[in-house]
Amino acid sequence: MALMGRARQDGAAGLTLIGVAARGTVRLLADDPADNLTARAALASGHSHVLLVPGSCWGDEIPWMSALAGLLAGGQGCATLVAGGGKITERDVQASLAAGRPTLLLAGSGGVADALAADAARNPLIRVVPEHGGWQALDTLLAALLQPRAACSPMRRSAPEPCAGRNDDAIRPPV
Repeated sequence: MALMGRARQDGAAGLTLIGVAARGTVRLLADDPADNLTARAALASGHSHVLLVPGSCWGDEIPWMSALAGLLAGGQGCATLVAGGGKITERDVQASLAAGRPTLLLAGSGGVADALAADAARNPLIRVVPEHGGWQALDTLLAALLQPRAACSPMRRSAPEPCAGRNDDAIRPPV
């Protein structure tokens, strides 16, 4: 997402870039400075809009983000693009696939994207963008996948998992 934010700031000002975050994971100017906010991240710059949703753990935003993608698609095609990623990205991919959303993996970007790309038995909704295929390969895959589809509907909201069961140190974004 940092790359998308920078691209928007560097000239793609017309690009709508919506950040979705669980309220308890971010610091805001209106927060009480007496609160222990060191475990919260600053909102990334570059977004045109930010949607804060209920939750206090990284990943609580996933069902909301998935539902928002389906709503914004409005019957048009939509896809999930994965570059690198860790445990939260893996959960994002699971939510996208559960919603019937095609998922594009950027090969060679590391993390979850490469792990899923190497899985020969991967979900048929997953496509791999070749590392050396450039933007043309991405354009070709998107054109094939983003036909209007009813399967790109929002997911139903489920209760978030408790934070205590997660390895939060492994899934916090870099500060």
